[in-house]
Amino acid sequence: MARKYNWRRVKKHFSYDIAQAAKALNCSVATIRNWTKEGLYCMADQKPFLFDGRDLREFARQKSAAQKWSMPETNAPWNYFLCFRCKGYRKPYLLMADYIPATPVKGRLSSICRTCDGAIMKFCRTDQISKIRTTLDVTHQSGSTTLTDSESS
Repeated sequence: MARKYNWRRVKKHFSYDIAQAAKALNCSVATIRNWTKEGLYCMADQKPFLFDGRDLREFARQKSAAQKWSMPETNAPWNYFLCFRCKGYRKPYLLMADYIPATPVKGRLSSICRTCDGAIMKFCRTDQISKIRTTLDVTHQSGSTTLTDSESS
């Protein structure tokens, strides 16, 4: 599974062997070995193999940057919700969302992902609802559930 690495822990003026590099990035030794196969430069003239801190830092930064989710360039960024199943920003299905207030000042918008049919949500303030309603059909849900006539009898 792909993950982000804390590349800031790598000192650019140091040299690292495989175990030190793995410890600095909090990953396994096998990950560092796989990175050498993917193009991470190592000084293999003698044992132990050494990695320059600048090269290791830059390679880990690129690996972490590839995992970032980017918001699409749009005039209406409030239309996009974060979908953890798709791992990206998606529009809600049929541009419909439910607003569930958590406090008098803020609440949660929830909907269904257009791509994978998973649950998507985002937090927003109540003063933003009027702007969001210009492009999304927002239904205001109450915090408590209400009984229907058949359930109450």
